[in-house]
Amino acid sequence: MLKHLIQAALARRSSHRRSPYHCRPCRRSPWQHVLQDIRQYSAAVILCGLFLLLLELLLGKTCLLRILLGIPCPGCGLSRAALLLFSGHPAESIALHPFLLPLLFVLLLWIWEHYILDRPPRLFAISICLCFGGMFIFYLYRMKHCFPLVPPMTYDSKNLAHTLLSLLGFPF
Repeated sequence: MLKHLIQAALARRSSHRRSPYHCRPCRRSPWQHVLQDIRQYSAAVILCGLFLLLLELLLGKTCLLRILLGIPCPGCGLSRAALLLFSGHPAESIALHPFLLPLLFVLLLWIWEHYILDRPPRLFAISICLCFGGMFIFYLYRMKHCFPLVPPMTYDSKNLAHTLLSLLGFPF
C-alpha cells in the first residue's frame, strides 16, 4: 500500500501542470500558430469590426470618447496618420500622431515574440505599456496646447452628454 502511495505521489509530481510555454514536446511552425490564432479569435474580430462599422454608419464616427463626451481620445488621429504613412507622407503622419511608428514597432515585436520565438511576449508587454504611457502624456500636452482649435483635437458638440444635458435644460 505504501508503495502505491509513493508511486501515486511521484506520478502527480511528474505530471505537475506547467505553462505551455515552459515545455513543448513538439514545436509548431509559426504558420500553424497563426492559423490557430485566426480560428480562435476570428469571431471576436468579426464582431468588433461589425460594431465599429455600425457606429460609423449610424453616428459617423467610431471613437467612443468622442461619441459620449465630444472630446478626442489619446489615440485620436492614429488612423489618419497610418493612412498618411502608407500613402507615402511620413512627415505629415508623424506630425499628426508621432506614436504611430512606435506602435508599429511594438506590433512587429509582438509578432516576433509570439509567432517566431513562440514565447510569452515579455518585451511586448513592457513596450506597449511605455507606448501607452507616452501616448497619454502626449495627449495631455495636446489637450493643453491644441484643444479645441487644432485638428484632430477639436470638440464635437454632437455628443451624447451634450445632447442629454440639453434635453434636461442645462444652458450652454
